[in-house]
Amino acid sequence: MTLTRTPAELPITEDPLRLLLDNARSKLTPSQKKLADLLRHDATILAFEPALHVGKRVGVSEATVHRFALQLGFASFSHLQKFAQNVFSKGRTVSRLRRVADNQVQGSNTLEHTIEVDVLNLQDTLASVSEESIDQGAAMIAKARRIYVAGWRAGLAVTASLNYSLNLMLGNSTLLPMHGGLYESMLTMNASDVFIAMGFPRYCETTLEAMEQAVANGAKTIAITDVATSPFLPLSDVVYLVPSYSAGFLDSYVAPLSLTSAIITKVSLLREDDVMSNLKKLEKLIRYVGDETE
Repeated sequence: MTLTRTPAELPITEDPLRLLLDNARSKLTPSQKKLADLLRHDATILAFEPALHVGKRVGVSEATVHRFALQLGFASFSHLQKFAQNVFSKGRTVSRLRRVADNQVQGSNTLEHTIEVDVLNLQDTLASVSEESIDQGAAMIAKARRIYVAGWRAGLAVTASLNYSLNLMLGNSTLLPMHGGLYESMLTMNASDVFIAMGFPRYCETTLEAMEQAVANGAKTIAITDVATSPFLPLSDVVYLVPSYSAGFLDSYVAPLSLTSAIITKVSLLREDDVMSNLKKLEKLIRYVGDETE
């Protein structure tokens, strides 16, 4: 009998996906147990990959993946995936930390595994982000009157670097503050400006609200986010889908940093004369007063 449970009907416990898999294990076929073992180890696979790709990871068919979802009591694989996304967004750091601990018990090489995951992220980025989209985003930035960058907490590793580079090259970029003065900083934003948002789970509400305000002001918008279900997509003129999976319990921003580096390079070529002039001025200033800010 197929049940029709939806994600909203299922309780969120400390680790509901693992509990679900463990409780159903006695009813699973050998092929389905392979899937359960994989997903118990890394829920992000189930949360964000299509059924075909999930099956390929353990050598089973797409049909087996769909039957697996039914066996767990879901109406379809998409219902199971939405449930996993819900679990992932609410307890991702806890589940990742548990996974890291499991890997250490199993004797995995931490550095090797970390780099392997980052390499996969970079490969996925190369496959999903086109050169045309890089050109489009860079052209918007190069033509902008002002550039506003939003993205905080751990994402500052990307947004602070992006803002620093753009401001160094063009002199018109602002990293928006998260708290006091955020909306005051956006008062004069208009259709000649570009707003760049970085949004990864758990999708910061403040960043979303700032982006909504940018849209209301008529600014062009660019989003750097993770999946096609991201709430930033509907607000974006240009969007880059970049994975942030990691071997640890926090996101890895290696791929987003590589993406922004490519955008910065393209902008520098589009505004080569201005960038060269600004860099020469900086070099003269450093030689004159010395660099005391390093």
